Amino acid sequence: MSKSSSHSIVAVNDTLKDVSGSYRVYNIDTEEANSEGEFSICKNGIATLGHVKMMHSGKEFLVIKWTIENKKFYNHYLCGSPAIDFETYKGWNEKFKK
Repeated sequence: MSKSSSHSIVAVNDTLKDVSGSYRVYNIDTEEANSEGEFSICKNGIATLGHVKMMHSGKEFLVIKWTIENKKFYNHYLCGSPAIDFETYKGWNEKFKK
């Protein structure tokens, strides 16, 4: 049986103004949302927005998309055990660039 766990989604606002917006964390292969919602963070603040559930045996490329003032921003997170092989990562990276 595979073990599952969760990872915190933590946002940091290192600007000098309060910000608010929306976020979505999803699997790049299925585009299925793992977590999504709204946020508001004070200037120079930090907030835990939620948690992402993951299976230890699975390998995932998670896209983190957030929108602030109608501007979209992206990042990604690789997770899974054993480590991701390079060829799989290259394929995911090509999808992420689109």
